[in-house]
Amino acid sequence: MYHINRLKNLLGSQKSTMMLFVHAFTGCDTTSRIFAVGKNFVFKKIMKSDESLRSCARTFTTPGQSTDVIVQAGQKAMILLFSEKEANTLTVFHHIILTKKVVSAVSFGTPERLPPIEKASKHHLL
Repeated sequence: MYHINRLKNLLGSQKSTMMLFVHAFTGCDTTSRIFAVGKNFVFKKIMKSDESLRSCARTFTTPGQSTDVIVQAGQKAMILLFSEKEANTLTVFHHIILTKKVVSAVSFGTPERLPPIEKASKHHLL
């Protein structure tokens, strides 16, 4: 059990707002969980990461954002979570990861270990 007011005071307003993004993005009552990506991992990465990932998170917590803006920010966040490099689109990134796994595979690679494609991520992000 956590005392939320103490936690907010300890983290500060900006970091505590990031916790809302982390909770919803990594799976909660209304969203599915991203395979092998936990809340602790995402929170640490968002706190240590460059401004790109934090900017994506702020998009989700800013009222009045359009659906397209949220989807674009969420897909960019997915790419940044799975890799340090930015790819043009999530589909291109998915293909790059799949190709690398197939080339270097010693056994069967499971699809759930790949980042989601754009159409699947859109439903998760909304």
